[in-house]
Amino acid sequence: MDVVYAATSKSGLAFNEENDGRDLYPQTDTEAELQFILEQVKTEVSPTTWNAFEMLISGSWTSVEIGTELGMSPDSVRMAKKRVLDKIQAYWNAAGENQP
Repeated sequence: MDVVYAATSKSGLAFNEENDGRDLYPQTDTEAELQFILEQVKTEVSPTTWNAFEMLISGSWTSVEIGTELGMSPDSVRMAKKRVLDKIQAYWNAAGENQP
């Protein structure tokens, strides 16, 4: 299960990967910045941590179900989500400090 990300083309339009780019819409600077942060954080955590995060924020899975699927305890699933959110928040705050 993947979180759907918007990717930006050279024209500045973003597309939804889930439907092969049929939903074109202009991507805002905020969306582009968030996309960059998500991609950066994904490289900094283990694949299991990222998968647990994606599955939990999708709202389709419980921490118990995710733990069973990924071989983690429910508490570890919730901690994985917290670690990813903390990293996202840290990057977002740092980006805000660099704004004029």
